[in-house]
Amino acid sequence: MSDSRSAGPAPSPATRSPSWPAGVRWRVRLFGTLDVEDAQGTRHARFPSRAIAALLARLALAPERAHAREALVELLWPGVELAVGRNRLRQALSTLKSLLEPAGDGTATPVLVADRQQVRVAPGALACDVREFEAALQEGRLADARRLYRGELMPGHYDDWVLDERLRLQGLFERIDRALAPGAATPDGRASLPSLPLPLLQTPTASPASPTAPAAAASAPPWLPLLPSYLTRWFGAPALRRRMHDEVAAHRLVTLLGPGGAGKTRLAVELATALAANDANGANDANDAATAAFDPIVFVTLLGTEAPEPLVEPVLAALGLRAQPGLASEAVLRQALAGRRPLIVLDNLEHLLPAAAPSVLGLVDALPQAHWLCTSRRRLDVDGERVFPLDALPLPPAPPQPTTLADAAASPAVQLFVDRARAARSDFHLSARNAAVLSALAHALGGLPLALELAAARIRSFSPSEMLQRLTRASGAAAVGAGRGGGTPALDLLARGGVRGARDARHASMEAVIGWSWAQLAPAEARLLAASTVFGGSFTAAALAFVAEDDDAALRLDSLQAHSMLRREPGGDAGGMAFAGAGAASGAGSGASGGDTFDEAPRFALLPPVREYAARRRACARATAAGCCTGPPVSARRRRWPSCAARCPTSPRRWPARCTTA
Repeated sequence: MSDSRSAGPAPSPATRSPSWPAGVRWRVRLFGTLDVEDAQGTRHARFPSRAIAALLARLALAPERAHAREALVELLWPGVELAVGRNRLRQALSTLKSLLEPAGDGTATPVLVADRQQVRVAPGALACDVREFEAALQEGRLADARRLYRGELMPGHYDDWVLDERLRLQGLFERIDRALAPGAATPDGRASLPSLPLPLLQTPTASPASPTAPAAAASAPPWLPLLPSYLTRWFGAPALRRRMHDEVAAHRLVTLLGPGGAGKTRLAVELATALAANDANGANDANDAATAAFDPIVFVTLLGTEAPEPLVEPVLAALGLRAQPGLASEAVLRQALAGRRPLIVLDNLEHLLPAAAPSVLGLVDALPQAHWLCTSRRRLDVDGERVFPLDALPLPPAPPQPTTLADAAASPAVQLFVDRARAARSDFHLSARNAAVLSALAHALGGLPLALELAAARIRSFSPSEMLQRLTRASGAAAVGAGRGGGTPALDLLARGGVRGARDARHASMEAVIGWSWAQLAPAEARLLAASTVFGGSFTAAALAFVAEDDDAALRLDSLQAHSMLRREPGGDAGGMAFAGAGAASGAGSGASGGDTFDEAPRFALLPPVREYAARRRACARATAAGCCTGPPVSARRRRWPSCAARCPTSPRRWPARCTTA
């Protein structure tokens, strides 16, 4: 693609803004095309490379953000070596600056500001039609928003992030069309509505001078939330979503807690979408305060947020608001949401904890009418937090129980695997011949949505039986403490490459997912988790304390649960709490062996991918003489556990000293 710095044909009056915003050097158009134009009509519609065009679009979509160079490298050239990528970015920035800041134009004001770490747009230097489109939506100007949407986002560009944004914006445009459908056209061609959606910053209060205001406000449709959109179907128990709705409606701070890959973000989006649809249809009972409509519903992704940044800033950005001089950000937020009952989703909070917990509490205090839903692998551990644990999709009956075709077809875990497998192989389907294998495979994957998706993508080269054999071998190796030189067959299977894997490195593989959580553990917690892999199935705190020679095992198990690194099994003591949405116990170790069932103490278990990862870490620790515990290997102490527990069941602190022989 050649460079074209000459001015293109002047845009028609229909596409030129009647007034050019003060300070704006260039207006970037991304709907239906990708070009950039200045106030004098100079226009660039062709760029030296697709990467330079994509870089301009990325900066124009978020001009207020400081973009880390590494993030831009990964976005534009996924998987490239960092040194190579940084050099490419440096060249792309130089070329883009020469286009936007031509020498001799008489303007010293820069358009792009870059240092060794970050790249950003100079304040007010770029305008973008996508930003104007979203601002029109925020202000309830649907007719203006529809005119700005001139076609799909960045046609001809197929990067994953472009496709995601394209689908999101297309979904918003379709909602506008539906909202404007009842309106009549005026002679000048503009859509006319009896009432427009309330602007985000407008409080729906009646004016004494306008007696008809309450009726107009009542007839106005609710604000359209900007939620992520997905190309794939969601598979989950409807009862789970209903229970989560009840929690969010009844409590002001709810943490959707679960391990990486459990589908926390997807469930939160599905809930928010369902709530928005119910509110739009008037499905909520206005007489019930617990189920009254949320207005607005705000989704805040925190993936790119760093710990020092106050959480109020991403919330303001999600609402399309900016800080005002002389006014605290919390005050701006309070004014914008005064008189409303918002639901605010803080997605992917775990990497900011525990430092972000006081900031969350500050927001909760600042907005007493708001309800907050946090998705996280870690608890906030603050007063008033209501934890909603999410572990796995419901599974069919566990092996060796017989599995019928009806059992497999009714399981969301099997349904998800089949759906994702059909995306890779259109002729794949669930049948009476493979129902038992697919059910066993779902158990071997622990019912984790991400693990099921990663395995289903391998259907091009592996049969379900081959996958199950590989996973069973991994489970057996973990149970006997193998792993040294034996590889990680399950983790090797559960990985994706290509553009999607490079775009979302945290979820490119189960190894990356588990490794991120492992890195957050204290050394003693990591050693204890590794030691727990000697149990083929579930275990008690007492059993683990014995084999790991750790008197504080029970306390560390509580911390490991808070990090979503293990789960409490359904059943056990009468007061036990099962993970919501969990199916039957997973894998070959669903039943305890030997003396593991001698009492009614709470039982814990590891998801199969976590067990293999932890077993490898235990093997590596022994190989480097770091060790996971002192004394004999934990596998040997595991064999002595039944008789030792029978001798001194009431003195766990004395087990390591007294039980020296089997």
